Amino acid sequence: AEITHGSSGGPLFNKEGEVIGITSGGFGQADLNFAINIQTLPLDSYNNTISSTNNNVEVSALERETLKNSVTNYFNAIVNQDYNSLLKYYTDTLDRYYKKFNISAYDVIKSDEQFNTAKGVFPKAVQIDWPSLEIIKNEIGYSIKIKIHYSIIRREINKPREFNLEIFLEFTNDYKIRSIFENILSKF
Repeated sequence: AEITHGSSGGPLFNKEGEVIGITSGGFGQADLNFAINIQTLPLDSYNNTISSTNNNVEVSALERETLKNSVTNYFNAIVNQDYNSLLKYYTDTLDRYYKKFNISAYDVIKSDEQFNTAKGVFPKAVQIDWPSLEIIKNEIGYSIKIKIHYSIIRREINKPREFNLEIFLEFTNDYKIRSIFENILSKF
């Protein structure tokens, strides 16, 4: 199967359903995909780091509502292609933006705008599955996981136009997005 935009970072399974790698990218037309062998990753060191720095704090109703409004406004700006408004939702430099790391907010917006124009891909609608919302608060901000249904208008007729996604957002304490990536659950 093709590894599409946003799928990188997901598990690669063998025929027995065992995780054997982490997907890292691919070239769809060539049916050429790449992954990192799971045995080469120092998983124990990641697990120890996560458990020792995970000092989670209770999220207040006001924080939850503010984050929900931020997520809603962010996706509305995406659908409306309001690139100027998107700047106010991002930190100056994002730690991660899908496959890109340490990228300026300006470069994120420019690359999206150029990609959409060049590929003929334009956002149509986003439906947020609020019951799926998970928020973790720690000393550096908020981690959010939420499922959405994302529809696009696409010039190429043989490519998917509908996506069910699991979105991961990292917000700072002042509610700016510092990291975002997705897991494609299904596409059609």
